[in-house]
Amino acid sequence: ALITVFVLTALASGMGLVIETAKKVTWVAPVLGLVAGAIPWIIFAIYLIGSKVYGTGHEPVFIYWIYWTLLVLFASFAVNAFLTYKKRGKWSKYLHGERAYIMLAVVAQSALAWEIFAGTLR
Repeated sequence: ALITVFVLTALASGMGLVIETAKKVTWVAPVLGLVAGAIPWIIFAIYLIGSKVYGTGHEPVFIYWIYWTLLVLFASFAVNAFLTYKKRGKWSKYLHGERAYIMLAVVAQSALAWEIFAGTLR
């Protein structure tokens, strides 16, 4: 399962590279990247639900907080990409989209670090 998650995450990142280097934007790479990026989240949700249904584990509550906050934050990467390539509103300027990527990355990584730190202190 971890190898699958790793490969799909790498595939999603690879599709991002294809999008960045393409001369003309087609929607094949973004859709494949979105599907490949969504599958690890679904796999993780299946494991969480399975552990509750079958009673095999007792995950701490902060694991669920991590899952939902990072899911929302990483989904916002897809929204930012869509707005950047459609050139909607402020995203008509390429630099605005890039700044949004940087901020999203900082916020997502900081949120993960703080949630792990706070969760392990309990």
